[in-house]
Amino acid sequence: MNDNVNQLYKTETSIRNIFAASIISASAAAIFLILPLIIGVATEDLDLSNEQAGFIASSYFGGYFLVCSSAIFWIHRLHWQLVSIMGHFLLIIGLITSVSSANYPLILIAFFTAGCGGGILFSLCLCILGETKDPDRYFGVKLTAEQILAAGMLFLLPVYVIAKWGFVGVGLTLVVVFLVLGSATVWLPTCSKKQLLQKNKTAGSHSTGMVWLALLFLMIFMAGLSGVWAFIERMANDAGMSNTEIGRALSFGVIGGGFGALAAALAGDKFGRTIPLLFSLLILSGVLFTLNSEFSALAFGLCCIALSGMWNYSLAYQMGIVAALDSGGQMTVLMSSALALGAMLGPAFAGQVIDANNYTFVNLLAFFCIAFATVIFISLNRKMNA
Repeated sequence: MNDNVNQLYKTETSIRNIFAASIISASAAAIFLILPLIIGVATEDLDLSNEQAGFIASSYFGGYFLVCSSAIFWIHRLHWQLVSIMGHFLLIIGLITSVSSANYPLILIAFFTAGCGGGILFSLCLCILGETKDPDRYFGVKLTAEQILAAGMLFLLPVYVIAKWGFVGVGLTLVVVFLVLGSATVWLPTCSKKQLLQKNKTAGSHSTGMVWLALLFLMIFMAGLSGVWAFIERMANDAGMSNTEIGRALSFGVIGGGFGALAAALAGDKFGRTIPLLFSLLILSGVLFTLNSEFSALAFGLCCIALSGMWNYSLAYQMGIVAALDSGGQMTVLMSSALALGAMLGPAFAGQVIDANNYTFVNLLAFFCIAFATVIFISLNRKMNA
């Protein structure tokens, strides 16, 4: 019977399904990746204070984290195509509401709703790709799709949309994007292998304690780098760079993230996981050292490219280790919660250690986070393969 189920699931997780999941994941990550742009235009058009703008971001992440945290209870029980439809519906309803109302509390609710939609889609895609035979490769494909979409919007929205239609234009453009990307739902698998096997408990020989440890350090890795990313613009500004130079460097950074994810997608597990993790740690350490010293505009641009690229490159392998440890597929979905929590905690901790525009401790904190996380992931991978 299991052979029949495995054959059915092999059909369900075809290449078409995998690319569809990557496209849907781009929907899930879109608002998060261009959130600084959204917050900036919303602040200007709606005349918001910095505090109000911050709460908009917090409301989005609140909905995102709430759904991601609960996904373990529903992701294996529901029809996956219907889940995708619901996620896109919440994204679209949230955006339409946010741009059609000048009522600030309603805008907060709208972004919370959109965050729920993004969380649904992100959890779904992690679950689909986590059940593949080569999760490292396909997480890389997923990350590549996200970065390509974000880079395109960051280049096009300011010139062709924001300049003419502002916040309303951004919201409606995203609605159109989600409608187009959401059409890939028809190519998603309908359910998980866990549902096909009709198992209610995690299967496999690996301890759930190892999965929890991997999730913890996935969150720590994300927190360390998101803390640097949150203040990297301030570092460049204090170094005397112009807004144009900073904006160009950050845009190239997003492109670098796409190349890093693509490298993981093309390589897969060809070189194992230890070498890619150590290589990314080496490059990221060099980036943090450079940011902690005097740097030129060229050096800053290269740092942005390397930081985003190695961030996504390493993340693909870390997520692959979590998926491999979670052989029953029940806890893989919690990666979305770990990443969301890291993205929230990193900037908060980084802000606490900045001393009079001195970012030394931010970079040191990031180094220790990524170094410890890398050591733990390598250890877990070796233990798993022993």
